[in-house]
Amino acid sequence: MKRAEFLERLMQALAFMTAEERRSVREYYEELLDDALEAGEAEEAVLAGFGAPEEIAQRIKAEYVPQELTGAATGGTTAAQQETKLVCVHSETATVRLSGADVAKPQVTWSNMDEWDQIEVAEENGILRVQHIRRAPLRIGLLFTIINRQIQIEVPREYAGSVQVETKNGAIRLEEMKQLAQVGCHARNGAVRMAGCCVQALAIEARNGAVKLEDCETGSLAVQAFNGAVHLQRCAGGSAKVQGHNGAVRLAGCQFARLLELGSQNGAIQVQESGPADCIRLLNKNGSITAEILDKEEAYSIDTHTANGRCTPPTCLRPNAGKTLYAHTVNGRVTIAFCG
Repeated sequence: MKRAEFLERLMQALAFMTAEERRSVREYYEELLDDALEAGEAEEAVLAGFGAPEEIAQRIKAEYVPQELTGAATGGTTAAQQETKLVCVHSETATVRLSGADVAKPQVTWSNMDEWDQIEVAEENGILRVQHIRRAPLRIGLLFTIINRQIQIEVPREYAGSVQVETKNGAIRLEEMKQLAQVGCHARNGAVRMAGCCVQALAIEARNGAVKLEDCETGSLAVQAFNGAVHLQRCAGGSAKVQGHNGAVRLAGCQFARLLELGSQNGAIQVQESGPADCIRLLNKNGSITAEILDKEEAYSIDTHTANGRCTPPTCLRPNAGKTLYAHTVNGRVTIAFCG
């Protein structure tokens, strides 16, 4: 079975849910599949591990309660009353979504909570704090509850403040915010996804979850990922420092003008169609390095090394070159291609 067939059958089997609920389930399984593929697993094997789409739908239906019957205790919404300069969110067992929207002030909405969940929203001195506390363990068997627990924060499209998000057992998603100052994301047992955002300074730490950035611009980027892959696609900025532990690091169509520094332990480093940078550093302790640089080879002083493999091109130090490329690994090949 392929991805498209799996998702189509799953959506058909979930016809009893609302369109928004089906979207949450679809995104949940797409993220699981993407993370597994980034880790090197085969698509067919991952889908087989999920089980038949119809069986998943039956598990969800067994615990599903229609929205019109859930009552106010499972969700809520509130709006900020002050001018907001910092949005600070902490969640224990819910996905946190932040997005730019046509609103005058930040709006906070939460859904699919139960009597053991406590949501606190407070404002002080331009800081909007959203705190989610879980007063009892979450039953892992409740598949739909895990998938659909969400805290949604919408900010004005022109919001130029900062964002800090921390989750313990949930994903983080940021979308379509174009004027952010500083952003910090810390996820434990959850993925971090970011799309269509512009940030002056972005720092991400993910433990037991993947990191994926698409169509983002940032002055400086710092990523630490433990037990999860890192994937940057069509991203640009001044500098990027990405360190992966037990997961691959992949870039496609990115350009960081000053510094591109990628590191990995127990995972490959792959760079496709990267724009030129003053300094490129690729360091892998147990895996291959493959890079395609959209620039001329002679513009770089090149230092390549591997203990077990072959380097292409070999080291070629050019003292008068204006740029540097450093690519070292221990167990794997180093292959750098220049297209300039």
